[in-house]
Amino acid sequence: MRSESRSEFLERLRRVYARMDAGYGAAAAAYGFVCTGCEESCCRTRFHHHTLLEYAGLREAFERLPSATQAQILRLAEEWQAVQTDEGAPRPLCPLNREGRCLLYTDRPMICRLHGIPHELSRSGAAAQRSPGCGEFE
Repeated sequence: MRSESRSEFLERLRRVYARMDAGYGAAAAAYGFVCTGCEESCCRTRFHHHTLLEYAGLREAFERLPSATQAQILRLAEEWQAVQTDEGAPRPLCPLNREGRCLLYTDRPMICRLHGIPHELSRSGAAAQRSPGCGEFE
């Protein structure tokens, strides 16, 4: 059996991302949905649903950023983590968010790509997780 390198796995992941983005675009168009950067912003949600491969892709993209930007993100991430543990505090934007856009948008994880429109996440051996989409669908 052929062993794939990390870069080959990441390239396969990028192809999955491209298919997801196309599917999202079609679903959003069918709903007439346009993300407007609302207060409910997905970038205020703490997502725990990502794979090790997605982490590797994010890490690789992070390492391509200028060192000053990396340092700023790490500082914001520490502050963000502290606020996330305070139940009463308003949730700040993700440390990767700059002016309403993700600095690693092209390499964002699948969960970020799904947020907004109604969707279902299915994993082998686990119950499907359903999301009704953001408040625009209520």
